[in-house]
Amino acid sequence: MKKLLYCIWALTSGLSGFAQSEIKHNTFRLLCLDGFVTDMAYDLAAKKIKVFASQSDFSPNYIQPKNGRDLVFYKEIPNPDLTSPFKTIKQTLAIAKPTTPSERMIILLFPAPEGSAVPYESICIPDSYEKHKLETIALYNLSTKLIAVKIEDYLTSIAPEQTTVAPYSSKNAGLAFSLAVNKPSGWESVMSTLTVAAPHARVFAFIKDLSNASTAEGANPVIFRLVYDTQPPPEAKSKAPGL
Repeated sequence: MKKLLYCIWALTSGLSGFAQSEIKHNTFRLLCLDGFVTDMAYDLAAKKIKVFASQSDFSPNYIQPKNGRDLVFYKEIPNPDLTSPFKTIKQTLAIAKPTTPSERMIILLFPAPEGSAVPYESICIPDSYEKHKLETIALYNLSTKLIAVKIEDYLTSIAPEQTTVAPYSSKNAGLAFSLAVNKPSGWESVMSTLTVAAPHARVFAFIKDLSNASTAEGANPVIFRLVYDTQPPPEAKSKAPGL
């Protein structure tokens, strides 16, 4: 009888462990549009999770808090109150507020205007493999300006706070990419480059107004970041239609 009970316990424990290993969490990745943030963390289930954000590539996947709660990013600094038993306190760096539940999310960080309560502002973007397929570029115009984009022979304009997904062909050795901004004086070219036409990848292009601290006479009116997705969906095998 004891042996039978032990076998039942072992079997159910194994099944329970298997079920737990199959649990999938909603995730997010970080990108800083202007600079790097290395000394940063957030709390997940009362545990400190260290994170970082660069301007050249997405961070690894981090787990989202349950129920779409706000993400508070912070760093620990010495406690100015020398009489306190706590040696450090949390200094908030940014507060990300997801507006749409998403299995995968990208959180963009960028410097907040001078005098803001926290040093970084954020934008949460749902990352959909269905809408943003392999060998396409998702163009996010997060600026207040009308943008014109040319990718090889493909030309389109993107209104402020709008997104466009454009196909590209990895058969080309390079990818000609140009960006222009509609200013009161007319269209102004702000960027022209030849980039890699990466096969089996997705490309993200983020366009954002410069912060007050970065504006200078003759400088580009927007920040532009082109990022290759180094973690394309393994299950996605279809390319953009028409290619």
